[in-house]
Amino acid sequence: MASQAKPAAAWNPWLYCWVGSEDVAGAHRLLMEAAPDLPVHDVYFLNADDTTALEPTKELVERFNPPLAPLAASLEGHQSLLSNQKLRQAVGWRHRTSWRKL
Repeated sequence: MASQAKPAAAWNPWLYCWVGSEDVAGAHRLLMEAAPDLPVHDVYFLNADDTTALEPTKELVERFNPPLAPLAASLEGHQSLLSNQKLRQAVGWRHRTSWRKL
């Protein structure tokens, strides 16, 4: 994935959201183990903490979707626009894989 990454050319509604298969498997295991203690039919975002974009997230929002720039003002680095905080709090899951380190 890293070898094929290119600079952003346009806005993407998912803003390059991704997650590694190892992280998906780990999250599913944690969720199944904790299922008796979790709310029934609850929903969690299972995504990486960062994007697949080469450019910082805030910069991409400012460039391609300026009306959303105020909402992105506090973003740092390649931070994802989708929060996995609910999943982290529910079962202690953490995003561990990275395409940037390959």
